[in-house]
Amino acid sequence: MTIAWAILAAACLVVELLTGTLYLLVLCAAFAVACALSALDINIPVQLTVATVAGMSGLLVVHRWRTRNAKHPPMPIIERPQATIVTTHGPGYRVRWRGTEWDATGPQGLADNTSVTITGQTGNTLHITPR
Repeated sequence: MTIAWAILAAACLVVELLTGTLYLLVLCAAFAVACALSALDINIPVQLTVATVAGMSGLLVVHRWRTRNAKHPPMPIIERPQATIVTTHGPGYRVRWRGTEWDATGPQGLADNTSVTITGQTGNTLHITPR
């Protein structure tokens, strides 16, 4: 049984190194503890119980840690209306804002060099209205 626990621990470690989730690292540690118990000739029900308790406890700790330290979605970049000028038009508009050009949507018929106000954003597309 020692070899089986060692194989499970090694497999979890290899997959963890490929994914980087931390969850498999916890399972690897639980399997390593069970492997050590098996090497000490502790009976199988105790090995299974200790591996289960260690694994579940570790998974709970990692889940809580990751939830607490999760990155919050970025704040929208349009907090209040911003002024800019239409640089090109066609099926959509392009506006120059913050040193680069952005796709924009707005009312039909805006000409080049029209002053507009950025009122919102969806993804990488800005919403504009004439000033």
